[in-house]
Amino acid sequence: MISPSHFIDWNQLPLPAAAQWLAEKHSGKKKLDMTSVIIVVPTARSKRRIRELLLQYAANHKLVFTPPQVTTIGTFPELLYVPQKPLASALTQTLAWVKALKNVPTNEIRYFTNRVPAVDDSLGWRTLADVISKWHVELAGNRKTFTDVLKAGEKNTFFTEQKRWQTLVSIQRKYLDVLHEEGLWDRQTARLMAIKYEECEIDKQVYMLGTVDLNLTSRAMLEQIGPQVTPIIFSNPEFRDYFDELGCLKIEPWESQVIPVNDKDVAVGGQPEEQAKLLAHFLAQLDGEFSVDQISISIPDPSITSPISRSLMACDVKTHDVSGSSISHNRVFILLELLSAWLDGYRFEDFATLVRHPDIFNWLCQQTGSEAWLGELDAYQNHRLPFSIPVEPQRVNFYGNDRRGEPRYGNLEQAWEKICEWVLPLTRTNAQPLEQWSEPWQFVLRKIYETTEVDRNAPENRRTIRACQAIVKSFVQLEEYGQLLDGTVSSAEAALWALDLCSNDFVIDVASPEALSLIGWLDTALEDTPVTAIAGVNEGFIPSSDNSGLFLPNSIRSDLDLVDNRRRYVRDVYSLMLILASREKVFFTVGRRDGEGQPLLPSRLLLTGEPTDVAKRCRRLFGAGDKTDHLLYGSNHTYSETQQFPIPDLQPHLKPVSRLRVTDFKQYLNCPYRFFLGRILNLQTIADNQQELDGGQFGSLIHDVAESFGRSKIKNSDDPEQIAAFFLAELKDRAAKIYGREALPTVDIQLEQAKTRLRALAKWQADHRKKGYEIFEVEREKTQCEFEINGKPFIVSGQIDRIDIHHAEKRIGLYDYKTGDQAVEPRKMHQDSSGNWKDLQLPLYHDLLKSFGLPEEYEVETGIILVTKDLNEVKLKVADWTKTELEDARQSAIDVMTQVQQGVFWPPKEINTSWDDYAAICQTKVFEKWNVEREGATS
Repeated sequence: MISPSHFIDWNQLPLPAAAQWLAEKHSGKKKLDMTSVIIVVPTARSKRRIRELLLQYAANHKLVFTPPQVTTIGTFPELLYVPQKPLASALTQTLAWVKALKNVPTNEIRYFTNRVPAVDDSLGWRTLADVISKWHVELAGNRKTFTDVLKAGEKNTFFTEQKRWQTLVSIQRKYLDVLHEEGLWDRQTARLMAIKYEECEIDKQVYMLGTVDLNLTSRAMLEQIGPQVTPIIFSNPEFRDYFDELGCLKIEPWESQVIPVNDKDVAVGGQPEEQAKLLAHFLAQLDGEFSVDQISISIPDPSITSPISRSLMACDVKTHDVSGSSISHNRVFILLELLSAWLDGYRFEDFATLVRHPDIFNWLCQQTGSEAWLGELDAYQNHRLPFSIPVEPQRVNFYGNDRRGEPRYGNLEQAWEKICEWVLPLTRTNAQPLEQWSEPWQFVLRKIYETTEVDRNAPENRRTIRACQAIVKSFVQLEEYGQLLDGTVSSAEAALWALDLCSNDFVIDVASPEALSLIGWLDTALEDTPVTAIAGVNEGFIPSSDNSGLFLPNSIRSDLDLVDNRRRYVRDVYSLMLILASREKVFFTVGRRDGEGQPLLPSRLLLTGEPTDVAKRCRRLFGAGDKTDHLLYGSNHTYSETQQFPIPDLQPHLKPVSRLRVTDFKQYLNCPYRFFLGRILNLQTIADNQQELDGGQFGSLIHDVAESFGRSKIKNSDDPEQIAAFFLAELKDRAAKIYGREALPTVDIQLEQAKTRLRALAKWQADHRKKGYEIFEVEREKTQCEFEINGKPFIVSGQIDRIDIHHAEKRIGLYDYKTGDQAVEPRKMHQDSSGNWKDLQLPLYHDLLKSFGLPEEYEVETGIILVTKDLNEVKLKVADWTKTELEDARQSAIDVMTQVQQGVFWPPKEINTSWDDYAAICQTKVFEKWNVEREGATS
C-alpha cells in the first residue's frame, strides 16, 4: 500500500517548498543525511534544481550534507530490479527490429506499409524499425504488447487493422528472439517481467515529486514497493480528491476545471517575431522589479525558440536556452551529414555545399594554398552545369584554358583531388558490413581536425568537443554491434546510422547571469521563478494532441489506457493551474501564425469559464491581434538624419575610359551607374545553383555552331539536309566537350530544343543561299574602328556575327543571331516608342565594316537572324532605318563616348526588370531610400 501523499500548498514556488520540506524532514544533529532517500522528478532540469536547492538549504543552515539519489521517472524503474540479462542498447534494439522485419514475408509487411524497402536499403528498414519500436516502447510502458492491441481491436467495431497488428505481433516475437540469441534483454520487456514475477524492491525511501502522470508500468512497479513510496503533490487542499493514491491526476475533475486566466495577461501576436516584441514589452513593464534569475520564458513549440531568441536579442534582451543546443546542429555533425550526402550519388550540389562548410573550406585553402578554387567552382557550375562530380577522374571534366593560357579550373581541380584523397578510405569499396565502416569514418574525421587547436573554455568549442565525442562513440557502437545487421551498406548509409544514434543528444551551455532562461513546457510547472512568460499558447502545443494515429487511434488508446488526448488535456490544465497559483506574475502570448506563416489556433486552455466570458475572449483571440509596430525596446532608438543605405560613391581617380564594345552602349544607355559597376569595376554575379542553360548560354551554343558552319567548307551549301547534318554534328561535339556525361538532365532537354531550332535554321540558310547570298566572314576577332572624342582617340570594337555578300545585287548584310523565345524587330530592340536609342549595336556595325575593305558602292543592310522556339519565325529581319536615323544613332554613340570619356556615370536609373544584378547596390528595394536630387552625387 502506498504511503499517504504529502500536499504542499501551490501558492508558493513548488521546488523550493518541496526542498525545504524534505530537508526539514531529514535534517538533525547538524547534518542533512539523505543517503537513504530517492527523489523521483519529471524532468532532467527539475532533477538538477532540486539538488541545488537541497545543497543551498544545507549551506544556509550550516549542515553537513549527504545528498540523496535523484532520478527522473524515465530511469527510475531500473533501480527497482536486477535484469537477468544485460539490457540492449538503443542501437542494438534498432538492429534487432531491422533483423526481425527482414525475416517477415514481403506480402505481410505490406499490411502496415505501402513501400517495402529493398533488401539492401538499410536506412529504409531502419525507418520502419523506428516506427515499430516507438509503438513497442509506448505500449510496454503501459503493460501492453502488440497482442493486447489486437485483442482490444477485436472488441472495437471501428477497428479495421487486424491483419496489420497480426503481422506486428509476429515481428515483435521475432525481435525478442533476436535479442535472446544475443544474450540481451529488451528494457521494456525486462520491466514487465520484473512486475510479473514481483521482483521490484528497494531499501530506500522514495519521494515522487510532482509526478502527476505515470504510465501503468511505473504504477505497477511502485505498487510493489508501496510503503516506501510517498507522493509529494503541489495543490490546494480543496483539490485533494483530484489525485489518486500515487499522486496522479484523475481525469474527470480536472477535465471540467475552469482556469482563472486574466485577460490583461494575454497578448495576441502574429508570427514569432511579433510575439517576441510583446514579450519584450512585458519585460519592460516590470521596470526592474525582478532580477534576471527571477524570470523565465516558456516556449512550448521548440521550432519558434530560435526566432524568438533572435528577436528578443534585437530588443536588447539576452536569453539562454536551458535545453541546450542539439548535437545535430553542431558543425562537425553537419560536416558528416554533408559528406555522406555527397558520397550518396556524388551530386554536384552536395559537393558544392560540402566544400562551403567552414571547416572544409579552411582545410582546402590550407591544402591548396589559395581560395581561388571557390570562384572556379561557381564558374564551373555555370559553364558545365554538372549533375554530379564523382571521384573517378575520367568522369570529371576540368579541361580548357583561360585567356592567359592557364588551366581554367586548375585550382578547382587541385581542391577536388584533395577531397578525393581525403575520402579515399570511404570510396575504396562500394559496400561492406556496417561494423567495418567505423574506422574509415573516424579516420576521415580525424584528418580534418587533427591540426586544429581549440580553447576548451569557449562555449562553441565545448559544444564541438562534445559533438566529436558523441559521434565517435556512435561509430564505436557500430563497430561493436553492427554485425547484427545482415548484408552490407555503403559508407553514406553507415554515417547516417551513426549520426542517428547521437542526433538527439544535447549540449547545455553555462548560463550567463544576464540572460533570461528559455525553457520547455514540461519544465515550466516546476520552474522556481516568480515571473513566467509563456510564448505561443496555441492548440497542438498546449495542450498537445494527436489525432493522426491511423494504427493507434484515440479510441483504441483510451481502451488500452494509453496517453490519449484527454490525459494530455488534464495534464496541461493542472500545469497551468499550478503556474498561475505559484507565480507572482504570469504573461501569455498567443501566436496567429507559426514561423513558416501557417495559421494557428489559440489554446483551449484559454477558453474555459462562463460562456459570455469565453465569447468575449474568443472575439479577441480570433481577431486581428495586438499592434506591435509602435513598440520599441532596449537601448534608446533614434532615427538617423543621414542615409543609412547609401549608394556607394564612384571612384574619380580611375583611369579614363577610351574603349567600348558595341554591346556596352546598351548597358550605358540603360543605366550609367550600372555600366560603371559592370564594365569599369567588372562586378559580376555568379552562383552555383544554376539548373539549366540560361539565355546567354543557350544562345552562345547556337552562335558557336553557326560560327563553325560559317568557317566550314560547306558554308555556301544550299542543301538543307547537308547543313542540318553539320549543325547537329557540331552541336553534339560541342556539348560533349563542354558538358560531358555528368550534366544536369535539363541540359539534354535543352539540347533537343537546340536541335529543333538548328534544323529550322538549316532550312532558312539553304533558302537564303539560293537567293544569292554568300557568307563572307563570321565573328572576325579584333574588329574595331576609331572615333575622335574631344581631340582624343576612342576605340569601338565588336565582332559581327556574320557578314554576307550578294554580288549580283551589290548588297552587304551585317547580321546578328538572336535566340530569344519571342520574335523581335530590330527597330524595337534598338529604340523605344519615342524613337530614343536604347541600343546602338547594329548601327555601329556600319562603322566596323570599314575595316573589312569591302566595296564602298555596295548597299549595306543590317538585321537579325531569328532562331526562336517558334520555328515559323526562324528568318531574317532586316532593319529599315533611314540614313538620317543612322546618323542620329551615330551621334548618340558619340554622346555616350563623350560622357564615358569624361567619367559621367551618375545618377543611377530606375529600371523595370527582374534581372537586375545590381539591385542591392542601387537600393532598388530599399524602403524610403533617398532620391538622387536630395542626396546629390559625385562623379
